Amino acid sequence: MNGKILIVTAHLKEAKLLAASLSGCVSGPLPYRYSAPGMVILVAGQGEESLRRSLVSLPLTGIRVLLLFGTAGSLTTVYAPGMVLECPWVHTLEGDILVSPLSLGLPRASILAVPGPVIDPAEREELFREHGTLLVDMESGGFVKIVKERGLPWAVVKVVSDTPSEPDTFPFSVELDTLLRENARVFLGAVQEVFCDH
Repeated sequence: MNGKILIVTAHLKEAKLLAASLSGCVSGPLPYRYSAPGMVILVAGQGEESLRRSLVSLPLTGIRVLLLFGTAGSLTTVYAPGMVLECPWVHTLEGDILVSPLSLGLPRASILAVPGPVIDPAEREELFREHGTLLVDMESGGFVKIVKERGLPWAVVKVVSDTPSEPDTFPFSVELDTLLRENARVFLGAVQEVFCDH
């Protein structure tokens, strides 16, 4: 398959952990933070507006698929911190459900895109009752809408960062760094299995 894989992250930390797991990875070229054989990594910033600014005018010549990688909070106790999940069903607060055409072969979960952090456990419980999704984040909805406008296939992969009983707060903790580092390798292994020639 021809063309590069573009991996998008919200935070530089996530991009650095991916880069550390890729052989032959180097900085740049701009606008990308890192590049490796067959892949480029873009740090788009947190939230839908940052993603839109980063992606809407990005030249995508030579890009064959876009992948969003990062963290997400759990709306229930089903998934513990550290689980890496493919999110082929991206729900919006407006009631839209955006479905990925791809499968990376990872465990699957639905995700709800929201405009800001959801720290309060009661608010998480309310979102779960109303929307029925298992995860929540701030980037997936905007990412998918923009990528669909650009006409390219996409996938969203998230590492569970926290649960309603133990909500996460930024910046990244040492424990979350470790979980992300381990699951960056899991994610990249799945990507290489699906998209790279063997």
